[in-house]
Amino acid sequence: MAEARTKILYIAGVGRSGSTLLDNIFGQLEGFFSAGEMIRFWDQYLDDKAMCGCGVLFRSCPVWSAIIVHAFGGRCAIDASEMARIRLAWDHIRRAPITLIPFFRKFFFRRVLKSYPETMARLYRAIQRVTGCRVIVDSSKHPVHPYVLTMAGEADLYVLHVVRDPRAIAYSWQRKSLESPPRGAMWSAIAFDAGQTVTETVWARRGRYIRRRYEDLVSDPRALVRDALQMMGEKIDSLPFIDGENIQLKACHTVAGNPSRFRAGAIHLKLDDEWQWNMPSRDKLVVTMLTWPFLLHYRYPLTPYIR
Repeated sequence: MAEARTKILYIAGVGRSGSTLLDNIFGQLEGFFSAGEMIRFWDQYLDDKAMCGCGVLFRSCPVWSAIIVHAFGGRCAIDASEMARIRLAWDHIRRAPITLIPFFRKFFFRRVLKSYPETMARLYRAIQRVTGCRVIVDSSKHPVHPYVLTMAGEADLYVLHVVRDPRAIAYSWQRKSLESPPRGAMWSAIAFDAGQTVTETVWARRGRYIRRRYEDLVSDPRALVRDALQMMGEKIDSLPFIDGENIQLKACHTVAGNPSRFRAGAIHLKLDDEWQWNMPSRDKLVVTMLTWPFLLHYRYPLTPYIR
């Protein structure tokens, strides 16, 4: 009898759209394992100071230690540096358009990826077996990563595409954070366009896909979670919501993501619209001009507040 494929809920989109919070919410559900941004797994693997979402060093986390032993036999049994090098070969905004053309996509990835898809498949199978979960939640967001996961033929993939006003994303990227240096408005807009184009073109047309806005997450998170569960055919009676604006979170074993992944306890959901008043008008104009088709598509106004 053939073994069941690994069921993955993939959170697609662009960073600073609430994906880390959403990942942690799903991680509270019975039968779900919140893995964080698995696209950065090998970077965390090689970083002695990397932290697991549970609050301990990644290399000391008992859950991930057991997963690594189950998948590869131990930390020294896999060439993590080679896996990280292969990931960097395709994980760049310039590579995203390749996925739009099937011929070039197959040629490029067959040449570049080598053993990477099979190695990731072993890792996801180990997560499922060690934790006993039915669904692995991956909030990598990168539009190419799901294609890599399906190359080994074992990923039962469902895509939850979370979108946010690109001007809010650009404003958030301009802030200093522990996860990445500040990014300019033009870079943010181009990255947004590339990511949304691939996600909408490749994944939205394959079924097992739903798209929701950041505002939906903040205003009615229960409905968003239930929509995703319905897409996957999962029925969960107990959801981690105190009421419509507050959720109760326990620590998850996320490998990477926004520093908010370390938050636990009662969390108050609040719309972050600071960008409308504090973002420089020039930056708003740049992002609006570069992303206006998606602004219209996602029902965001072209003329927000101008400082």
